[in-house]
Amino acid sequence: MKNMNNAEKNSYVKNQITNTLLEMIKKQPFAQIAVRDLCNEAGVGRASFYRNYETKEDVLTAYIIKQWREYEKQNRLKEYNLDNMIRVQSYFEFCYSMRPLNDTLIPQKQEGLILKAYEIIMPNLDQEESNESFAMSYMAFGLFGVFIKWAKSGYQQTPKEMAEIVITEVFKNYHIEGL
Repeated sequence: MKNMNNAEKNSYVKNQITNTLLEMIKKQPFAQIAVRDLCNEAGVGRASFYRNYETKEDVLTAYIIKQWREYEKQNRLKEYNLDNMIRVQSYFEFCYSMRPLNDTLIPQKQEGLILKAYEIIMPNLDQEESNESFAMSYMAFGLFGVFIKWAKSGYQQTPKEMAEIVITEVFKNYHIEGL
């Protein structure tokens, strides 16, 4: 780390914390992980942790948001309204790609950690603020509820089948311009 600039050091610390937390939650319940233990396991100081995050929950929120933004960019999802079949199917494909994390957190009753990230990414609250964000938040909560039911039932449908269900049954009476 000696030859790294501050941005590189900070990125390294964030990656260490995130990767360590993802490994720790596979072995012990999230609620039982102390920041002190996370920092020790990650090999970073608590000051470094608190320079980047307020809570351990923020680590997972940031991780999910980062994963979504990369997925969203790769798939050019901003080109589609939220109620578009391609975007809805992509949402469920993303959720399915996060299955290892989801399947760890949901049985531990930690759905709120996932929701916290989705509250930010679906209405783009980390990128812009507008009156449209209210409608986007409404849609985000609805999609999140459908996703949780799907995850808890073992992902029996494909992401495409889930998109069809949402488009034909949930969104059938909704079309919100600009979403």
